[in-house]
Amino acid sequence: MKYGFLPFTLYTIISGILWMLFFAPGLWMSIQTADISHTMVVVYLGLFPTVVPYFAIAYVTMKAGASEATIILYITPVLAMVLSWLWLHEIPGYVSVVGGILTLTGVLFATSDMHKGDRKKPSKKTSVTL
Repeated sequence: MKYGFLPFTLYTIISGILWMLFFAPGLWMSIQTADISHTMVVVYLGLFPTVVPYFAIAYVTMKAGASEATIILYITPVLAMVLSWLWLHEIPGYVSVVGGILTLTGVLFATSDMHKGDRKKPSKKTSVTL
């Protein structure tokens, strides 16, 4: 059975909700006694950093394929570091910057076509029988 990106993402989110129902006792009381600003922060954290990226990665995976779509996930830590630098004024450490550059360089090298000529092309006589 094949699912599109929308049903697959919805099933994933719903199954996550079902497993979290274990923690539901007392939830309604906590929501009623919580400050509205705290409740809105939790709603924000549930929607934007969780649900929106699920739909985005599912859509990109459907259009471009899994290997091309998941390579974008390497940008997430870099984006988080830049945003924390700009919004929270957290200055990234030397080790973080060097490690990030090293990681992204490795990803670029692994996914680039620079070493494409070094690969051996499969023989046309090769066949697989099961």
